[in-house]
Amino acid sequence: MNFQCNQQDLSYGIQHVQKAVSNRNTLPVLLGIKLVAFEDTLTLSATDLELAVECTVKATVQENGEIVLPAKYFVDMIHNLPHGPVVFQLDPDSLQVKISSGKAEFNLHGISPDEFPTLTYIEEEEYSTIPSEVLSKSIKQTSFALSNDESRPVFTGLLLEWTEERFRVVATDGYRLAVKSHSFNFRPDFPDVVVPGKTMTELLRILSNRKEEQIKMAIQGNQIYFRLSDTLVVSRLIEGSYPQYQQIIPQEKSITVELDRENFLHTLERVGVITKEGPNVIKLHITDKEKLVITANSPEIGDTYDEMTISPQKKDMEIAFNSKYLKDALKAIPTEKIHFSFIEELKPATMTPVGEEDYIYVVLPIRLAK
Repeated sequence: MNFQCNQQDLSYGIQHVQKAVSNRNTLPVLLGIKLVAFEDTLTLSATDLELAVECTVKATVQENGEIVLPAKYFVDMIHNLPHGPVVFQLDPDSLQVKISSGKAEFNLHGISPDEFPTLTYIEEEEYSTIPSEVLSKSIKQTSFALSNDESRPVFTGLLLEWTEERFRVVATDGYRLAVKSHSFNFRPDFPDVVVPGKTMTELLRILSNRKEEQIKMAIQGNQIYFRLSDTLVVSRLIEGSYPQYQQIIPQEKSITVELDRENFLHTLERVGVITKEGPNVIKLHITDKEKLVITANSPEIGDTYDEMTISPQKKDMEIAFNSKYLKDALKAIPTEKIHFSFIEELKPATMTPVGEEDYIYVVLPIRLAK
């Protein structure tokens, strides 16, 4: 293997694949990034056996070949090189790669690519196309509600659900639920699936600068494929039954207040200073005097009070929440105004953007000691 590639192109490829490098697997090959030089391209890939990412960049190839390089050292080497051409030369007997750029030169021991897991490719006709902005927005507005509890795997993933006219992305950790919907003129022949949260947040990072690009998506067996112009993301799916989330969404409301999203967020952040070392409990008191009173108390630190003006209400209600759960949703909602709706003190509340009917956030209140 002998090729030359621009440092900026190498950094671009590394940036796309490095999060898929295993950080806990004992197999040395999974701690590396595979390089395949072929004709006029260099393909970089990494996998932890659950997520695989492959990215192709331009290269000038004198001799085709492939090698796996330890990511821990390879990534830092490339990022610290100046912009310009980087030359790679592989000694096939020792598996040592000479990497040179200007006066700088490294010799790095590689690993045989024969040990690297083989990525399964699927045919073009298996893919359906979705705008990347649709997928990006869906992930942003739901993924914060995922669980980190590995004992409930299905709660650590996003549900992708297709109906006749809608595409939905759903996340829940058992205490809150976020649902983002989009209208579609077609329904791809895909089953509803649960995709690991790590996969979707990594896909969001890759999509961050590709708002105008179309993304191709396919499902085969227990894997999901996301393909862009130069990048392929393949992930295993999470097995298990997703909860019947529709049953959690309240169908009734006794109080609905309209709030300025940013103002409410800042108010929660001010009040939350008192509780940030504890359970983050804040109380909302909705009054018939056109006030929403926000309070918090910490026996060790003190207490705090703030209020916002709301439209007249027919009844009073006092309800408590984990303030983080409210702030996470407020940061994800894009509109200036929100509707915050309540049934009673111990029943789920909902938050929706004013003027948009394709997003709903449900959050369980906290029972306060009497």
